[in-house]
Amino acid sequence: MVSSSSFIADRDLPWQQLWLRVGPADLERVCDLLWTMACRGLEMVDSSHPNPPGDLGAGQVEIRASFEPGIDFAALENRLGDVPSRVVTIKGEDWEEGWKRFFVPTRVGRFSIHPKGEAPDPEAPFAVRIDPGLAFGTGLHPTTRLCLAALDSLPPAASLLDVGCGSGILAIAAVRAGTARVVGVDTDAQACRVARANVAANDLSAAIEILDGGIEQVTTTFKLVVANILSSVLAALAPALAQRTEAGGTLLLSGLLVEEADQIAAVFSEHNFSIQDRQDQDEWSLLQLRRSQDEGKPS
Repeated sequence: MVSSSSFIADRDLPWQQLWLRVGPADLERVCDLLWTMACRGLEMVDSSHPNPPGDLGAGQVEIRASFEPGIDFAALENRLGDVPSRVVTIKGEDWEEGWKRFFVPTRVGRFSIHPKGEAPDPEAPFAVRIDPGLAFGTGLHPTTRLCLAALDSLPPAASLLDVGCGSGILAIAAVRAGTARVVGVDTDAQACRVARANVAANDLSAAIEILDGGIEQVTTTFKLVVANILSSVLAALAPALAQRTEAGGTLLLSGLLVEEADQIAAVFSEHNFSIQDRQDQDEWSLLQLRRSQDEGKPS
């Protein structure tokens, strides 16, 4: 599941989704179009999902775009053209309970990611409790696993900014691994509430601050910046991400399809970033970049 904005449904209200099947070549275009249609959140189900659709074609991604009740789906489908789609209505309580059907404790490096009521891996040095609802971030999707593996391999940073923090999983993992100060931001206020609840459940409220809104809410620089969101959003945020990464600092970019990684690396090279590492898992990539020059504080 990958989202450029986390989403949690109100548990007392029905929400509607438009489910679409696309190939990698159309994924970015369709997602960008959905965001212009008052979409409240995107979930992407591919072959790495614990319970993928049985008829999902090779390389296909099922996009589940969430909308508030009352949306004109006929108009949406007309704008999408010949992309196969169907409308699904889901009760709010089903949103909250749905993730529990497939979220089991998972191990990534030194991190054991586990939900409430499940014991973490006793051999893992760092336990991270996450109750995500529909906020993105259970540690099961390759993009999140790539970020966790990168955090596991890097030395602890003095400070970390998590852009699009979702459930708070990466912020919590970073502090568990030794990072002293973490700030997370997300444009979805409900996701921020879930992230704060997860931070509190891990007894890390003193070390992690969650801010509602975009990256403009942050006015300081960080030794390590993480952004696990869609490539089109990453490209648009390149100047802001550069301004908030310390000189010599590290930027981790995930949520990229393999075929998009070189293009995104080229965008960030224009902002004084160089590639230090690249990791691929299934059709997804993570770029580890280093900022070589200081262009001053963010404005």
